[in-house]
Amino acid sequence: MSSIKIKKISITDVAADAIVNAANEGLWAGGGVCGAIFKAAGHEKLQAACDKIGHCDIGSAVITPGFNLKARYIIHAVGPRWTDGKHGEPDQLYNAYCRSLEVAVANGCASIAFPLISAGIFGYPMDQAWNIALSACRDFLDKGNQIDIIFAVLNDSIIQLGKETLKSIQIRSAKQTHYESVNQIIGFHLKTEPHGCFSNWFQSGFTYAGIQYHCVEQYMMAQKVALGQRYDLCEKIMKTDDPEKIKKLGGKDCFTEFASIKAIWDKHCRHIVKRGVRAKFMQNPEILKELLATGDALLAECAGQDKIWGIGINLHNPDWKNVKNWNGSNYLGQILMEVREELGKELNEKRSVQYIDFRDAEAIPEWKMKALQLKRFPQYYSCVHTYADQLPAGDIRDSFYTCTLEGVEYAMRTNMGGGLPAFGFYEMKQEVYEIARRLRNKPFVSDIFRQKPEQWGLRGDPYFWKTLETRFAFEDISMSEEELSTKISRIFKEKTLSDLTEDAVCYVEESAQGGMSSGHLSGEWIVCECIPMLQKRLRKLKNERSKN
Repeated sequence: MSSIKIKKISITDVAADAIVNAANEGLWAGGGVCGAIFKAAGHEKLQAACDKIGHCDIGSAVITPGFNLKARYIIHAVGPRWTDGKHGEPDQLYNAYCRSLEVAVANGCASIAFPLISAGIFGYPMDQAWNIALSACRDFLDKGNQIDIIFAVLNDSIIQLGKETLKSIQIRSAKQTHYESVNQIIGFHLKTEPHGCFSNWFQSGFTYAGIQYHCVEQYMMAQKVALGQRYDLCEKIMKTDDPEKIKKLGGKDCFTEFASIKAIWDKHCRHIVKRGVRAKFMQNPEILKELLATGDALLAECAGQDKIWGIGINLHNPDWKNVKNWNGSNYLGQILMEVREELGKELNEKRSVQYIDFRDAEAIPEWKMKALQLKRFPQYYSCVHTYADQLPAGDIRDSFYTCTLEGVEYAMRTNMGGGLPAFGFYEMKQEVYEIARRLRNKPFVSDIFRQKPEQWGLRGDPYFWKTLETRFAFEDISMSEEELSTKISRIFKEKTLSDLTEDAVCYVEESAQGGMSSGHLSGEWIVCECIPMLQKRLRKLKNERSKN
């Protein structure tokens, strides 16, 4: 079965049928990966082969022999130079991967190795480069093509980011496979049709972050235009309860500045809208009951003209009943299923889903942290970035990250915001407090984190021990193994797990201020990987002990 793997290896050392060169349009020898491939293959022979081809368009790929390499072929793929993401770069990069794979399969290759195209001197943002690369490869395999794919990378932090991205893409792919095998699909669209309460146009008032909305469409469009600083449009949207007028006010004809915020909106729109959808169902018990009653059914917004929030097929067209016919992303259906799962789980665990507005709430410990600290906890990462990503790079964004969130709020309330927009800030606060409330409803984890590792027998846990060893080894590289072991043993006796978490957060922040370093990565590893895994391990320990 075909696979996608990320390995720490030089691409010139990979024993695949084909390796991919991050080429330029003229197919000349260059620097970086390109230069290394030319050198290993034999510069003169490879350049002569490239000269015969002469040119390759951006987003396309051509093939030459591998010459002195282990690989039989070199596929030369031309990725885009990054400008701002608004000049077709994503499509060009996606096509470069797809075309490379097509060329490989056409030439009988069973395996192929890629570098991360365009992410070097072409300047493509690393996270976006990984997402496009892995999505293109996953899409190619999902069409039934058979080829093993390797990404050859040498930098540990880039590898880690790639593995995280690959995991999320595989989860999405697995969900799609599940969707194709479900027994029941429930379609909805107009608010007057069956399950009309699932529509964003359905009139079901709710409050979010201190503001009252008539429907999710009003909330969504207000958030959208405010992101572009069109507060005049936002005011008009808030003054009408007609969803059709609201949609028109937030559309491209009225909101002509949309192109300037499209990249940010596309990145965070699902997260923003999910806040409103969740609040809507939390505050309207009757429609929550209808949502939960759908069980595990696949929910689909059958909007014929909407290929983003809907499936691109009208409810009156029977084709909507087969997932393979869909040509839309179904964002709203996905959000509804996520909210159904989350609220259903909380109710089953006897936890409250009653909405509490936190706009004017007193500061909790999380709110007294700096944004740079809080975002290191996985539960809060997306929440913080949904606000931070709208801020211009430089002093304004730095001031947000380096002040406590409580301090930022005080500055806003006293008209000393320092250029930080209030839009989105209180929505972020609402979500931070809601996440904190859900986490606090798990007393077992809280109680454990007040205890010391030795009390839970974690001294013999190789994963946790190795994590601490890595963290403190980076702190003082002159420390001997014996000294390191002694220090960790003392920590097991003196530090609580909560102390260790806070230490790691502070260590991440200090390292980040000094630049991206190995210390930064080890600290981030503890916060983002070790602590969540440790929580699961502790729950398992508790269950085992309760049985004995």
